[in-house]
Amino acid sequence: MVGKSKKSLDKKPIFPNEEEIERITKHFSDPNCKEINIGLNPNATELDKAKYDICQSINRYKRVNKLTPSELAKRIKISKEKTDDILFGRINNFNFEELVSFTERLKGHLEIKINYDGKKTSPGSDKISKPYLINAVIDGRKRTKLVISYHYEKRNIEYLKGCKKRGIKPDKNRLFNDKVICDMVQQLDKKELESRGTHPDWEAWKYYAYEPVVDKRNERNYKIIIFLDNDDLDFVGFVNILYTDEK
Repeated sequence: MVGKSKKSLDKKPIFPNEEEIERITKHFSDPNCKEINIGLNPNATELDKAKYDICQSINRYKRVNKLTPSELAKRIKISKEKTDDILFGRINNFNFEELVSFTERLKGHLEIKINYDGKKTSPGSDKISKPYLINAVIDGRKRTKLVISYHYEKRNIEYLKGCKKRGIKPDKNRLFNDKVICDMVQQLDKKELESRGTHPDWEAWKYYAYEPVVDKRNERNYKIIIFLDNDDLDFVGFVNILYTDEK
């Protein structure tokens, strides 16, 4: 049975309020925040892709075996800090051989698939939207229902004000809308994510930050903030997006 929130006797809201969205956005905007799931850049090398796949497989092992990060660290026989580097996808902190050795300690084995045909495999109660239908497997669970916070409209307004102040014509491809957000969330398909943040009142709500997701209109990279609901396993809530270089 799915665990209920600590306020299970109260009626849980559909979405975090404005104050909570501001709080969690500020948290993930901090340049010192280490709780960001790091994905592959579009120009990642084949070696980096292999390293990332190994990190994802170890993260999946943790989820399937219902291990805490500390328990996983003991099985691999590495520090908690190094384990976090694996779980959050910080592949630059490891060499390939090191990651392979970690899988061996978990009794895993490496399978390599090489493609020579030149084809790349696919990567896998504030104002909120109506639920959108998506088809994304996040943390091993198929997610079909996306609800979007309109907090991103603040960014649109700030951008338009900035253009007006500078006397320049706005670029419509810099303005966000639900369709763009849906596409960004869909990019989380087949990703294993790590969370260390929960809503202060509803512990079933787990926050996740991931980068990069790509705005395909202009190839800009962003950091995305979502939450998943342990009481509604089909649900994904979009909280906000940030420029990856935003401090």
